[in-house]
Amino acid sequence: MDRPRTDQNRRRRQRLIIASAIVLVIAGVTVAVARLKPAAPTVERSLVWIDTVKRGPMLRQVRGIGSLVPEEITTSFRDVLGEKVESTSTFQGQAAVVVTPDAWVVAFTHARDVLACDFFTFVSAIDWVTDDADEGDAVEEPEEGAYVAPARDLLQMVGRVSSTGQGHGVTIKSNLPKDAPVIDTLTSVYAGADWHEREVMEMFGISVSGHPHPEKLYLTDEFEGHPLLKSYKLGAREVKPWPGDVNVEEMPEDAPVLDDAGNVVELSDPEVSEETPPEESS
Repeated sequence: MDRPRTDQNRRRRQRLIIASAIVLVIAGVTVAVARLKPAAPTVERSLVWIDTVKRGPMLRQVRGIGSLVPEEITTSFRDVLGEKVESTSTFQGQAAVVVTPDAWVVAFTHARDVLACDFFTFVSAIDWVTDDADEGDAVEEPEEGAYVAPARDLLQMVGRVSSTGQGHGVTIKSNLPKDAPVIDTLTSVYAGADWHEREVMEMFGISVSGHPHPEKLYLTDEFEGHPLLKSYKLGAREVKPWPGDVNVEEMPEDAPVLDDAGNVVELSDPEVSEETPPEESS
């Protein structure tokens, strides 16, 4: 009579052992998958610095980590890229580097893998056109450490990435010639660059080498030109000038003379000055 009960207990223990083994396997797989994508780095509050900088008429607090202040971020790029870094800036607590086009992807890879910049903000372009100042015009000197605009006409790629765990960020730029602007895609480093680069191709005419989806975003295939270039002619302004752009023409000699009430004043003597008030009729 006790044997069936013993067999039942043995099968219950076997099921319990199997269930425990399944739970352990699931837990192990979960831990392994979690290690494939490390969490954002943590920061001790004692290491965080807060600095107050002036931005226009406002004061703003910027945060960072003691080991990654803007000056050390730019130094990190110079140490890795060397002469491929054309210039750097740490104006108003923001790190910025200008690199050669062949170091564009390497610079963003360094920002992601070494500086822990896991957040992609944007990539766009600027159409720089030099403005020749008239002789005698006052030229405003840039503040110390500020970014200085290029001295020649060019197209400039601009991208921004930052670290969600450490609070710092960096702006990366690269200058391209206007006659043949070409840059490598960042989609292998930051997948979010896909749409941004498509916009750059369409609106600025910059070729993005290796882009996986170079289709247009806004315009039809039949559309000609790149609307965000400063050389692009806006059809609407060919018909109607920009507001405030007034073309003042000289008054023709045979134009009528009006009095204060808006009535036309007939002058019998053409040599009479227009400023002479008409005689009152009795």
